[in-house]
Amino acid sequence: MRDGARDALLELRGLDPSAPADLDQYLRGWRDQTTERKTGRDREVIANRYRLDRLLGAGASGRVFLAIDEVAGRSVAIKMFFAAGARGGAAYERFVREARLASTLRHPSLVEVYDVSVERGFLVMEFLPGGSLAQRLAAGDRLTPVQARRMVLDVIAGLEAAHHRGVVHRDVKPANVFFDARGTAKLGDFGVAHLVDLGQTQTGGLIGTLAYMSPEQITGAAISIAADLYALGVTLFEALTGRLPFLGPDFVAQHLGEPAPSPSAIAPELAAGWDAILAGLLVKNPSDRTPTLGDLRRQLEALDLGGQPVLGPRRKHTTGPHSIAALAEQGEDQPRYQFETPLGRTAFSQLARAVDTVLDRSVVIERFDDSDEALRALDRARLLGRAQSPFVQRALSLDRTARIAVFEAPAGASLADAPPSLPAAETVRMLKRLARAAAAIHELGGSHGAISPRTIVLDDGAVPTVMAAGLGPVADAQPIDDVAAIIAVVADIAGAAPSFDALARALTDEVGAHLPRFAPPADGESLYAAADAIDIAVLAALGSR
Repeated sequence: MRDGARDALLELRGLDPSAPADLDQYLRGWRDQTTERKTGRDREVIANRYRLDRLLGAGASGRVFLAIDEVAGRSVAIKMFFAAGARGGAAYERFVREARLASTLRHPSLVEVYDVSVERGFLVMEFLPGGSLAQRLAAGDRLTPVQARRMVLDVIAGLEAAHHRGVVHRDVKPANVFFDARGTAKLGDFGVAHLVDLGQTQTGGLIGTLAYMSPEQITGAAISIAADLYALGVTLFEALTGRLPFLGPDFVAQHLGEPAPSPSAIAPELAAGWDAILAGLLVKNPSDRTPTLGDLRRQLEALDLGGQPVLGPRRKHTTGPHSIAALAEQGEDQPRYQFETPLGRTAFSQLARAVDTVLDRSVVIERFDDSDEALRALDRARLLGRAQSPFVQRALSLDRTARIAVFEAPAGASLADAPPSLPAAETVRMLKRLARAAAAIHELGGSHGAISPRTIVLDDGAVPTVMAAGLGPVADAQPIDDVAAIIAVVADIAGAAPSFDALARALTDEVGAHLPRFAPPADGESLYAAADAIDIAVLAALGSR
């Protein structure tokens, strides 16, 4: 056998001269490498679920790995915070901010977040095999005008979703623009995002990337959506020309004092329309910049790319202020909320759907009467509106004096109007999302008290939203009452008795899964933990088929 092994080693050395000539030395090295690989595999499983594959990128405080979600059986990107002893520091706070914001923002043009653990310091996101725009540019690949337009239109859609949540990204740049397998661009990395509150000024010094930073970020002035428009302009300029509009090294002086060159001066083959678009984006004064993302979209859609179809009519934009405070002001001649359609009433309030003409979105308006019960309901709406969950209807505006609340209008229909028929895996996912909604409310020290099929709206993707508008009288409820209500709703969908034991058994029996052990849920967090155990069992059973 050793003679055969030596012959094999000789053949190997013919292919790889670096292989040891001595058989025993080769076998010892092979054994040691095998042990190291095995130990590495054991060490590189995160949260007993995510097996690390390879490094995708690294920074001063963390790394991003390609990993396999061994429960769901899919590739994911996992960002891990590694700065030892830095909890409470600025880098860790940015990681926590990203974890919290990213988990509340949902849009096809934003990188989707699957899992977050602030305690363990990791963020699990969808893996985008197309890489980043920065990687393409570093490889010398400029985008064609058609590709650049598509990329920016995708990013605009993602930024609008963030802005409608009151979030300014503050770090739009090629390294944060990613592509999926179909070439769709998605915006990621909300680590330095700014929760805008009426155009407030910044704190904490320069946050962002200087080469792409707006003048108002550099000077510490009020931050608004205009900052993202400027950074998007710098990103677009680089994607079209292959270079930055300002080459440094003194980016501060250049962003503040030097006019940006026209893209056609760098790349003469570009259509002349790009010059006007980028000139509007790279204006120093945010009040004179392209006013909104909607205006930029219309300009891009109307752009003549020399034989490529025009995507939409050209519309002349008007300049105006960019602070969220200014955008929120109602004009004297035209109310902000128009085209109201009555939706119904409660014992002490009237509801209507309307159009927010400033941000071009549908909203629900609830007007309360002057009773004490109405005031209690308005205070409950304020509490629910503070819940940091994508599965709770968001309160956009609350005026206790005028007794008016404005909410986002969720897409879809209530479970009462359109009862769904879902497989076990989707039913568990709905249960987990409703548990997340309850946990966010319970964390604030309150409870919903009115969860039912009528107050849960399900969109086309089976994503639920727990309503905060139109709930009626305030019940004297506890977190365990919300848990019981959620279990009853989901059990009805699964055809089970309204208890968690019966629901868990129905879901696991449907796929032939082993019923796991779980603690009886008493609040949103414990309900999520129990539902997660069921989810793992169901996915494991489905994966073994």
